[in-house]
Amino acid sequence: MKIINKTTNGTIFRCNQCNNIHIEYNNLSFSFSPSQFNFFVDFFKNIKANHWEKMNAASPYSRKIIIPVHHRNITLLMNAQEVKEMRVLLGIEKIDLERCPFPKIALETCIN
Repeated sequence: MKIINKTTNGTIFRCNQCNNIHIEYNNLSFSFSPSQFNFFVDFFKNIKANHWEKMNAASPYSRKIIIPVHHRNITLLMNAQEVKEMRVLLGIEKIDLERCPFPKIALETCIN
């Protein structure tokens, strides 16, 4: 296994045998082929976390960002901070440690 990136709550690694990319984030686990991983990254590149938190403000869920998966009985629920951390984990954005909303993120993912 080769670790691709790591934050406080997540790790991305590639399996040397199957070449799949695996993500562990909090209590979630994802396994993707390289093309599926690229689709997942593109989804997080385009998600507007603040927009969805406002749109779902009246939702009874504490996490207002509802992310569909291809299973009719399962959705992912995130807040804006978790979406930001996932974007950092996926390499979509970097963060400034001085203004970091989750200061324990591993240094490999942050701007010095």
